[in-house]
Amino acid sequence: MKKINYSKVRRSAQEDLKKYERFGIKVFKEALKLQAKPNPSPLPMQAAYIKFYQKVFVDSAKKEFDRIRQDNQEKAYVPDDFFLNTWREWIKDWVLQNLGTLISGVNDTTLKQIQEILADGIEQGLNPFQLERLLLKEIPNVARARAIARTESTRAYNEGKKKSADDWAKQTGTSLWKIWIHGGAKEPRFQHIQAQDKPIRADQPFVFTTKGVEVFMDKPGDIKGGAAQTINCSCVVVYISEAYARRNFPNAFTGLAPLTRPAAPLTAPIIPAISEQQQLEGFRYAKTLDEAKKISSNILEQNTPLRVSKIFVGSEMTLEKLNRYNDQLDKLTKEYKLSPHLDEKSQISLLYQSTNKSYGFVESYETRITKINFGHTTATQARLAQRVDTSGFYTKYASKSKADEENVDLATLTHEFAHVISIKNDYAIYKHPELKLFWDEMAKLKRKYRKDVKALVIDKNYSELNNVYLGDYADANINEFMAEGFAEYKLSSNPTKYAVEIGKLIDKYFKK
Repeated sequence: MKKINYSKVRRSAQEDLKKYERFGIKVFKEALKLQAKPNPSPLPMQAAYIKFYQKVFVDSAKKEFDRIRQDNQEKAYVPDDFFLNTWREWIKDWVLQNLGTLISGVNDTTLKQIQEILADGIEQGLNPFQLERLLLKEIPNVARARAIARTESTRAYNEGKKKSADDWAKQTGTSLWKIWIHGGAKEPRFQHIQAQDKPIRADQPFVFTTKGVEVFMDKPGDIKGGAAQTINCSCVVVYISEAYARRNFPNAFTGLAPLTRPAAPLTAPIIPAISEQQQLEGFRYAKTLDEAKKISSNILEQNTPLRVSKIFVGSEMTLEKLNRYNDQLDKLTKEYKLSPHLDEKSQISLLYQSTNKSYGFVESYETRITKINFGHTTATQARLAQRVDTSGFYTKYASKSKADEENVDLATLTHEFAHVISIKNDYAIYKHPELKLFWDEMAKLKRKYRKDVKALVIDKNYSELNNVYLGDYADANINEFMAEGFAEYKLSSNPTKYAVEIGKLIDKYFKK
């Protein structure tokens, strides 16, 4: 592999990013135009993100894949139209699963601007027609569309590079490394300049500091870096072979053995087994947090094919709360089987710690679940709020599905358990056709749900909408539609129509 010309990479990236920025301005400005109304829908901006990412991500992924293939002179498949279509579907799901909070923030900013414009217009005595014209003039702002496009260009561009590198490594069985190349901005972030010429393994994060707190980023534009590390960033990541990294950056390998394959998985759980006496006493009421942690592990290992390699409980988790979580987890795992595609030897990391970005999450790879975070808190007010509130100047829609007050603290665990039941990915569906039948039925149900919600909103039939609506988050993607419906089905004494249908569908395929 010839030595990387940083200036050439930087110029090429700048040309690409400018092209993507121009495309993004058109896409995001049109979305803002569609939102320029007193009660804007969040869907146009979500659709704009998907359209933008499918263009930029696929283009970047193909270029990076071709570059790695040529530089390594190894045989691997060349992305054809079928593979590019797979990438398009993959990035659509990625956007919905990873950028939901970010897109909601963009929508919230738009709503705030609309409210301010309307307030000023009403104060000036403008009539509805004049207010509409004012919104159309002010909201589809080119400067704002450019700001969104510029930041998302870097994010989508580097996400495409990461995906293509991951696919290359899977196809060839080789270990890749990566280099951060700063974008050459007039006022660059000093830390980004320092990160250059310091290659790391492709599966390791770049580490930066924001206000004294370390942030870990897989690539430039990574949402985990926050606004301080991503806004207007034009840096780029390049993936290289281990041989190239060792030859050109020997200092990065001081004291390290060759890394030709991933580290071997753990062969035995770190968590000790619960004694027979503890098992006889049941799962529910531990006397210490350490005992409760062991019980969590034991529940999963006795009732599911999962094996817990390590467990982490956040500092805010109390013994009383973890006992309640264990009680609910025991009930769910005894009532439901996990999808048959899961690898019975899979070992997971189990967490009970909500973060600033998510209440909980489930991570998986092909037929394995790798990490489950059941969290320690939930969106209490959102789950107890009225589904559709028309009492104020604007119609407010609940962001989460509902739960009874005595069950609301179990919402995050129950929601995430729905994700655990059936991991949705192309590989698993290919291996197990029954899984495809489940998701096909769920997709039909979601389409019916969206059609009903749209009709009720148009008719302003809010009383009936209260019996249907599952919350904004259920519309993020089919996975969240399933999980939000399941949480309501299990935790509400009066679940809405589609929560019941989702619950019955899950019962059909996964109830023991």
